[in-house]
Amino acid sequence: MKVAIVCDQLVERTPTHSIVELVANLFPEATIYTLAHKKGKVLGPLEMHPIRSSFLSNEVGSIEELRSKSFLIPKALKNLNVPCSFDAVITISSGLAHGISSCEKSKKLTINVENIYEENALGIVAKFFKSSISRLSKKSLKLDETVFCADLNQATKNDLTPFVNVSDWHPLPNEAKEIKSVIVNPLGFSRSELKTLKNQTVSAGYDFVLTYLPSGISEGEYSHLEHPCSGELLPQFHQALCYVCGTKSTYPFGAIEAILSGVPVVSRISDLNSRVLFPESTRFITKVSEFSEVIDEVKKAVISSDHDKFLRQRYSEKVFKAKFLRLLKQREIDFSIG
Repeated sequence: MKVAIVCDQLVERTPTHSIVELVANLFPEATIYTLAHKKGKVLGPLEMHPIRSSFLSNEVGSIEELRSKSFLIPKALKNLNVPCSFDAVITISSGLAHGISSCEKSKKLTINVENIYEENALGIVAKFFKSSISRLSKKSLKLDETVFCADLNQATKNDLTPFVNVSDWHPLPNEAKEIKSVIVNPLGFSRSELKTLKNQTVSAGYDFVLTYLPSGISEGEYSHLEHPCSGELLPQFHQALCYVCGTKSTYPFGAIEAILSGVPVVSRISDLNSRVLFPESTRFITKVSEFSEVIDEVKKAVISSDHDKFLRQRYSEKVFKAKFLRLLKQREIDFSIG
């Protein structure tokens, strides 16, 4: 069976790419269609596949640049389509790639993943990007044919719980820990909120470390991790008092990985976060000024082995893959188990 895999972009790695890689491994001969691709930017098995992209590959090199040139996306979508020679089309998208057209006769499996472009739409360009992507996504989706993943705002029977690479994350015994810092994911926080969190952290006697440096903040203002992959994050988690998560609409993958590393989480409360994160390992706040009040609670927090086991089962790749294979069978899309 000739299969096309469709995704948003291959210029900057996001949690969605783990799902794309899983699908690509099931279809080793598949061709990948995407709006923008920069060779080597998304390392792994995806580069082993033939990749077809739009002219945006010459225009953008990151998600931020994709936002800034969002006015070009409709034209890129119009000029990129999957031909009828493909028997099946599997789309994994946050809203962008849903607009890439394909043949009516091709079998379809569409997975709508979280809209990572939605969080903190500040400024005219970002707000335009958010609204235009929302319109594109809604226009292209057929809700009764779509499987939703990492988007709990959608009420549907067709859903998938996304996975993390649970084997990459493990806790340290308490006696081996040396608590030095608070790790913060800046996504979802304003500059003033980050400043408040930093002041509270330093006052409590801990180093303040960002997982990455947001645009507009200088190197000298905050310590940050240069390449926040699992290999760099795990030792940082093992030295952290807690991981702070400020997103409301973006699936909190980092928070889950922190908990699997034995680190409690402080999260901004939202409908999504309260259904994904659990009281056994998370303290919720409504505003950053409350962070100083929960530090003492976090010091006493212990993540039990039972809770760790529960999370490893819930967010395992094996569970996701089993559900995904059932979906392929339902759509009569032949796959390789190798």
